[in-house]
Amino acid sequence: MRRAGRPRGSTRDDRTSVTITCVVDGRAHRVSDLQWGAAEADGRGRYEALCGHVVTAGSLTEPDGAPCSACSTP
Repeated sequence: MRRAGRPRGSTRDDRTSVTITCVVDGRAHRVSDLQWGAAEADGRGRYEALCGHVVTAGSLTEPDGAPCSACSTP
């Protein structure tokens, strides 16, 4: 059973993640390496963050936006 706010196969203490700023909400979300690899493989350019938000990635060369508090909460 999937827990609300968490992507499949991911846990809050996931230490292998990247931070991606979403162009929709301007927040920097944590995305697991597994999710990052899956999205890269299918070319969608969207990633499910640890908080459950679907991130549409902004420029990865720009500084991060304000951190998502839900992604940062253990």
